[in-house]
Amino acid sequence: MGLKEFIDNCPLNEYKYEEILLGDKLGEGGQAPVYRCKIGDREYASKVYDTNEWCKTNDTIDHFFDMMAEGLQVGKKLEKSKMSMKTYGYSYYEGEDHIIFMILMELLVCDGDLSNYIADSNRWWTACYMKNNKLIPKALTPYIYYNKDDDIHWCYRMPINQKIRIVTSLIKSIKELHCIGVIHGDLKTANIVLEYGVKRQMIRLIDFDNSRIIDDYDGTGCPATMGYCSPEQHNYEVSIKSDIYSLAVVIIEVWVGEIWYDGESFSECRKEVFDGLAKIGKKKSEFVKLLTECLSLESSERPTAKEVLDRFYRISFY
Repeated sequence: MGLKEFIDNCPLNEYKYEEILLGDKLGEGGQAPVYRCKIGDREYASKVYDTNEWCKTNDTIDHFFDMMAEGLQVGKKLEKSKMSMKTYGYSYYEGEDHIIFMILMELLVCDGDLSNYIADSNRWWTACYMKNNKLIPKALTPYIYYNKDDDIHWCYRMPINQKIRIVTSLIKSIKELHCIGVIHGDLKTANIVLEYGVKRQMIRLIDFDNSRIIDDYDGTGCPATMGYCSPEQHNYEVSIKSDIYSLAVVIIEVWVGEIWYDGESFSECRKEVFDGLAKIGKKKSEFVKLLTECLSLESSERPTAKEVLDRFYRISFY
């Protein structure tokens, strides 16, 4: 697919390039940087691609527009979502030897991503000290970790009610996504943000570069982030059950405070995930059982998002 065919078939709006005022860089997306931008009085987030740079590390220009077309089809589906970042349209500048291509998205006023939220030492982490060869404060929580860089034991103390709110909102967001016909494909704490001033709806999903429309895809997908991705994604296969595997990893991360970084192999990362699951403890056996099923190596054995939510509601955490 070339630029003309893309324009003819795109389901979302085209914005005039000369009317876009590009602002500060907000961060690095999976495949391109994201900037704050403005059209008139309205602000957006914009993912900005240079096709020359993209083609150096990826594929042909035709494949680029195939990917953009698929991404904006997902964006059209997300118009129905209340818990995912909105995609509004695109813009482009066609130079002599390259194209600057922009995707215009919702600018979220958020409290950072979930990974940074969990790791915030001012919020949830307390330094422990030694007294009579025992750690103080005494383990009110089993989630104590040693940081060799600063030679300090840190205790993760996010309140249980906060964990429940985050996890409930997260499961709802995946349930909604699957109900409107979209597979996220790269669910991780860095692709989840928390909005400012939102009491009921805390979670917003972002970064749909790996997403697929359920009715249109052939089962193939892109490798997702090591540590979060399901076993089938290592074989370039993806389904709604792949999101369920990643969802379980994120829930464990919220619950025990550990951050999963890229590992060298799936088996190593899976061991770390189950080490985290073991810290939740036998007293929460129904919770552990649910997460274990979500982490099944066989995708057919994992529950649906609706089933996960129904069962999570029935678990007693107090």
